[in-house]
Amino acid sequence: AAAEKALTPRTKAVIAVHSFGIAADMAALSKIGPPLIEDCAHGLMESNMGGQGDVTITSFYTTKLVAAGEGGAVLADDPAIAAAVRAARDYGDQHASALRQNDKITDLCAALARIQLARLPEMIERRAEMARAYLNSFSALSEKGVFTLPQDIPGRVWYRFCIGVEDVGEWITKLDRKGVIADRPVWDWREEGGPARLGPCPAADAAHQSLLSLPLYPSLSRQEQKQVCVAVGAIAGAMA
Repeated sequence: AAAEKALTPRTKAVIAVHSFGIAADMAALSKIGPPLIEDCAHGLMESNMGGQGDVTITSFYTTKLVAAGEGGAVLADDPAIAAAVRAARDYGDQHASALRQNDKITDLCAALARIQLARLPEMIERRAEMARAYLNSFSALSEKGVFTLPQDIPGRVWYRFCIGVEDVGEWITKLDRKGVIADRPVWDWREEGGPARLGPCPAADAAHQSLLSLPLYPSLSRQEQKQVCVAVGAIAGAMA
């Protein structure tokens, strides 16, 4: 409903993001009119994520589900869209165009991405295992109202584990003192200005002001995760 109300005659496409690994309502968004771009950088491998938009995009950046360092992929069934993407990918050997960035993934990063894709189900399951460990460890603190926990929604991918806190900056500082790196999962770029016309973003504003992303990645050892839990528990205990 909010996306439909935000449409204007200038709207060329709608981008749906499976934020933090929670599936966007692709069925509803596909009915509002403009071409739909599905951003799967936070969510892959589930039946409700991928291949549901006119175009699907994903990222292979270091912190993403497929962590190849840099690069990404564009998927489309429409041959014309695929041809346009291939043309925009390469700058040389074509007529000059400012639309072409020549910003291709390197062969080394592509090789890493292929290996990571083969291991993606295993890595997603490891993320889910870590998320369950966090949920079990923090349930009592959440019940006391120290912070809120993310919902374990069926069909989600645990790209991030974000807790809701009153003062994100304070938590980041205190966790850093205990050797734990945590950060905001959402940043407000509107303060930087730029050509984009940005309207109210209440959900993003709330996420920016209250969410804290804890370490969650396949190579995080169980001992390291236990240290994160101990640090969070100590800080929360002092606040309770």
